[in-house]
Amino acid sequence: MHTAEPTRASLPMPPLGLDDPRPDPRSAEQGAKVRAGRRRSWVLPGHGAMLYLMMIGGLTTAAVYTQANLLFWGVGLTLGAGAVSLAWATLTLWGVSVERLRPTHAAVGESAVLRYRVTNRSWLPVFSVQVREVWRRGGPVREQPQRLKAAPLGWLIEVTHGRSAQVEAWCWPARRGWLRWETIEMTSSFPFGVLRKRLRIDEPGAMLVYPRVHRLVDGWVAASASWTGGVGEARHKLGEGDEFYGLRTYRPGDDLRLIDWRRSARTGSLVARETARPVPPRTSIVLDLRGTAAVRAANGRAAPDPAVIDDEENALSLAASILDASFNAGHRVGFAVLGAEAPSFAPHTSPLHRTRLLEALACLDCAKIGNPAMPGAFRATLVVASRPALDQAWPRNTVVWDARRLADYVTDAPPSAGASPAPARPSGADTP
Repeated sequence: MHTAEPTRASLPMPPLGLDDPRPDPRSAEQGAKVRAGRRRSWVLPGHGAMLYLMMIGGLTTAAVYTQANLLFWGVGLTLGAGAVSLAWATLTLWGVSVERLRPTHAAVGESAVLRYRVTNRSWLPVFSVQVREVWRRGGPVREQPQRLKAAPLGWLIEVTHGRSAQVEAWCWPARRGWLRWETIEMTSSFPFGVLRKRLRIDEPGAMLVYPRVHRLVDGWVAASASWTGGVGEARHKLGEGDEFYGLRTYRPGDDLRLIDWRRSARTGSLVARETARPVPPRTSIVLDLRGTAAVRAANGRAAPDPAVIDDEENALSLAASILDASFNAGHRVGFAVLGAEAPSFAPHTSPLHRTRLLEALACLDCAKIGNPAMPGAFRATLVVASRPALDQAWPRNTVVWDARRLADYVTDAPPSAGASPAPARPSGADTP
């Protein structure tokens, strides 16, 4: 395997409904059932339907028994209100369309906001509308383990004729990977809550959920960088930039503007100024999943142990946290995976590079075992291991992070029982 900057084509394909024109074969069955733009509507009893029927029955009984004109007027008004509710529920939401304005990504453990643009092309205004996401067979809310803690739910006060309004709905992803959407449901019980109009519009789509990014304990990344032999120290590239670096003997072909004439007159020979450009520090992260991959291979086709999945997800989350902290510190970050099929990334500092790394972590399938050896051109400085082996030989000054001690490295989790927060440095590798 060679270390190269992969394109988006090397990442797992997004499902149907995204802007990417490439089809996803995994979504063929889903696409046959969910057709974009299909509308279905029902008129159902509202939350006040039972109270309304009890009121009608009580007023009618009292009016017949007492023959009081006022009670007959009450029965008529109540029946009229029911007729108005039926007419409104039948006509409302007919000319309403909705568009999902999905965010580009989300992260596990952080709230994400879905926005909907609701447009009313009917002459009838729309009031008090709930907007939510629904799925066949429960969707990600009922998956085990749960992928989404609760279905997004938003509320719209009013949309008049020819106007548009935006609705915000909050959701909390619980697992990394693609979070798929199927159908948008809008309901309104206006005006009396007796009848409820439900409109469902199929709108397939998806949102990529990144691994959880923790806040690392102060000093861990700096300490690891210092153990790697100066990775945390900025270096300079000579001959580029405008920063003064030092003096040297003049060489034929140098720009005459670089000659230091005072020093040259003092020494009797031409002396030139050396310029340099600062080069960001380099941090090369290796995600080592070979420990849990061996357990998966031993189990064969049997369902993986939940402890194995937890160790893998902790390793992914810890790797995402380290690369995020390294980017924030201005490092050039490279990335490679051992024990699972994934591309490797040469060190870089651009925001697009950070996005590609997080996308690769989000789409990583730990069940696809591969990459048993380190890429030849990749030099590791930090290793995040799901289950590190004590006899594993790493290059000198390589720092190994044990994902099973995640709570010792981050500030938003309780400390691990029986684990020492002090760095330990075994032979052959450094383990913070």
